[in-house]
Amino acid sequence: MGRSDMRNLICYFSATGNTSRAVALIVKELEKAGQKVESLRIAPGVQAPRDLGSFDRLIIAFPTLAWNPPVMVKRFLRRLPSGKRPAGGLRAAVIAVDGGGCGPAPAAAARILARRGFDVGLTARAGYAENWVQVGLGPKSGEEAELKAEKGDEMALAFAEKLIDLRRERYEVSVPFAFLGNGLAFLFGIFGRRFLGKLYFADSDCTGCGLCEKTCPVGTITMGKGKDSRPSWKLTCEDCGRCINVCPKRAINVSILYGAVQLTLIVSLATTGIGAFNAFVRPDLAAILAPAIGAASFIAIDIVILILAHAVCIGPLDWTVFRWIRGIPGINRAFTLTYSKGFYRYIAKGFVPKK
Repeated sequence: MGRSDMRNLICYFSATGNTSRAVALIVKELEKAGQKVESLRIAPGVQAPRDLGSFDRLIIAFPTLAWNPPVMVKRFLRRLPSGKRPAGGLRAAVIAVDGGGCGPAPAAAARILARRGFDVGLTARAGYAENWVQVGLGPKSGEEAELKAEKGDEMALAFAEKLIDLRRERYEVSVPFAFLGNGLAFLFGIFGRRFLGKLYFADSDCTGCGLCEKTCPVGTITMGKGKDSRPSWKLTCEDCGRCINVCPKRAINVSILYGAVQLTLIVSLATTGIGAFNAFVRPDLAAILAPAIGAASFIAIDIVILILAHAVCIGPLDWTVFRWIRGIPGINRAFTLTYSKGFYRYIAKGFVPKK
C-alpha cells in the first residue's frame, strides 16, 4: 500500500466530459484513501505551479486525439517545471481517455514528462463513448453512451487503485503501432486538426446563441456580426469535438462541399508546384547532388510544397475567397450540405463545458 498522506496534483483537459468524469472518480478514490488532491484544468494560458515541491505526485489526464494527447496538452506538458529531485524524479502518472483505443497516447505523454525529469511509473487508458461526430463514430443513443461510460468508470477506478498502491505499470502498444500512431499524430497536429476544423459549418438552424464560441477550449471560434451571426473556425482548432456536440440545435455539421473543394485545391496546387519544380529546378539540382542525397532532398521538397499548398488553401484562400463565397446566400446553403446532421451528439452526463 502507498502512503495515505500523499499530495497529488492532477492536471486534465476534457472536451466532452469523459476525462472530467474519470478524473472525478480518481479524485474521490484518492481522497477516500486519505490522500490530498489538487486539480488543475488545462487551458491556453494556464500553467502548473512554478514550484511542484509541495506535491508528491503529478497525474495527467486527457482525451485521446489521433492516438496522442491533444496538442494543447502536449504544449502544457512541455512547459511544466522540472520534475528533477535529488533523490530521483517527482512521481508522475498518466491516463489517456479514449473512445475505442488510445494507441501510443500514454507513452507519448510519458516521454515528454520523462524529458522534464519526472519519474513516470504508471500509464493507463480508460475507454468511454466516442465523441467524433465528424466521422460518425459516436454512440447511437444515450443508453449506449452510458453503458460505455460504466466500463470506462471501471478502468478509471482500477487506475486509482494502482495509484493508491504505488503500482508501477506501463500501458504499451507494439512498436509498429506506436510508429504509425505517432506518425499520424504528427500529421494531425500540423494538418489534420486545422483542416477538420475548417470543415465545420453552421447551417440555418443556428440561432447565433454563441454557446460554441463561449465554450471552445482554445478560443478558435468567433461569431459573425449582424445578419451573419454564425460561427467560424480559425486555424487553432484542436478538433476536440466539443462544439459539434454542445450545439443545442445540431446546427454545427461537416460541410461536404467545402471539404471536396479544399481537397481538390490542395491536390491541384501541390501537383502544379511539384510539376513546376521537376520541370525547371530538379534537373539542375540532380546534376550537382549525389544520387542518395538528391533523392532524399527531392522527397523533402515535395513534402514542403504539399505543406505550402495546404497552408495557402486553409489560410489566405479561406480568409478571402471562401469567406466571400460563403456570404452568397445560394452558395452558402450548398456549403451546409452534410452527412452528420442526424448523428447523435454526445456530452457526458453532468458535464458543463468551460472555456
